[in-house]
Amino acid sequence: KYNRINRGFDFAAKNPLQDQIDSGFALDLRGGLLFAGVNGQPRGGYNPDRQTWQPRLGFAWRLFNKTVLRGGYGLYVQGSSQLDTQAGFSRSTPFIGSIDSVKPALEYNTLENPYPRGLLAPSGSRDALLSLAGFGFSFDDPNRRLPKTHQVSLGVQRELPSRILLDVSYVGSRTYKLAVGKSINEISADQLKLGGTVLNKQIRNPFFGVLPLEAPLGRTTTVAQSQLMRPYPQFQGITMNAYSVGHSWYNSLQGKLEKRFSHGLTFISSYTYSRNMEQASYLNAQDDDLPRELVSFDRTHRLALSGLWDLPVGRRRWLLAETRAWVDALLGGWQFNWIGNFQSGVPTSYPGGAELTGINPTLPNGQQTFDRWFDNRKASNLQAALDAQVPFYNRPSFTLRRTPLRFPNIRNHYAPQINLSLFKNMRFNEQWSGQFRVESFNVTNTPIFPGPNTDINSGNFGKVTLNQINFPRHIQVAMKLRF
Repeated sequence: KYNRINRGFDFAAKNPLQDQIDSGFALDLRGGLLFAGVNGQPRGGYNPDRQTWQPRLGFAWRLFNKTVLRGGYGLYVQGSSQLDTQAGFSRSTPFIGSIDSVKPALEYNTLENPYPRGLLAPSGSRDALLSLAGFGFSFDDPNRRLPKTHQVSLGVQRELPSRILLDVSYVGSRTYKLAVGKSINEISADQLKLGGTVLNKQIRNPFFGVLPLEAPLGRTTTVAQSQLMRPYPQFQGITMNAYSVGHSWYNSLQGKLEKRFSHGLTFISSYTYSRNMEQASYLNAQDDDLPRELVSFDRTHRLALSGLWDLPVGRRRWLLAETRAWVDALLGGWQFNWIGNFQSGVPTSYPGGAELTGINPTLPNGQQTFDRWFDNRKASNLQAALDAQVPFYNRPSFTLRRTPLRFPNIRNHYAPQINLSLFKNMRFNEQWSGQFRVESFNVTNTPIFPGPNTDINSGNFGKVTLNQINFPRHIQVAMKLRF
């Protein structure tokens, strides 16, 4: 109602701070936050996405008696609850104990009078392009688009004896316009090559005395030279969110055996062999392209077993009616249920500060242990790693990451999970009935452990900490009375 949201970022406009700094600095200060409903900006936080046509197409063809070919296609628009950012409409007042991390800022703040200039009030949209100068912040791309998924399936269904259905299908999808976060205020890859001697060099801060002390860039007399090499040096890190350039791919072969309820028994057994890829994260802030790799929740194999069996206990039709009612009440009405889950682990995260020499860190079958989940041999630099013939070495400072976010062929630990339950249904008369139930979750008490340590500088690098992340065996007993 009051336009208290941002409206993206102006990448080209001259920032008013340009006229306030020492002209001896060869800086071209441009860019700044935009606000909804201010200076000709629309009131909404985003440009509307009207390309939301969602067609569906499906068919079924009886190939033979009891055999059907089915297929379908659909275009789906994902729902969204993007609420936009409100940078500038809330503000905290920091206590500044020192302006150089050494000398106390006694002339500024003291414990007796921690906020001599009072509490800082939010500026809202009043400062326009000057908003949050000296700070880092994030904003949403106003040109964001709703993600769209093309989904397709093609399969064969066959009716088998004993009322069992066999279904084998290909199921796949392609999703476009996924939201991605992009850092837009980082030095370039070529500038990164200058190294720490140049980039960390302390030079006179052109913003000292111009920006308020509460702003990190206005607090010190010197600043790292890399700060002034940013595209927008009057700001710290800036992240553009809701940047609709991500993609994902899903391909799977799915099989299912389903028995319709008969003779007290029904079950479903399903198996999926799949691969789920994405382009949704940048390896480096300097990158223009998104790497294609496995999603964090990808599971190559998944087998699920579930069913229900009404146990044929207590049914004695040869007994007299009165006696049969009591026998069924005591011995009948038992129901057995099961759910089993067998699947691959998710991809293991790649060590963030490490690079590969070219040696495959995957261990041969039978050699993987919790103490050594992958070949964790390492060296401090590339030459030492090549000499020692080890897979990993520490990535040098001021270099770009070349390794993916996740291993393509190393998975976190997983173990089968089985849940069982036994019900006893009782009917006393038309008005009163009851149920006694015993349920056991993770009945085999099989633990699942987290992924291995991927900090190359840790002494536990490559080891799995044996801290159970799933629930241990849990048994519960309940009694229910209905009337």
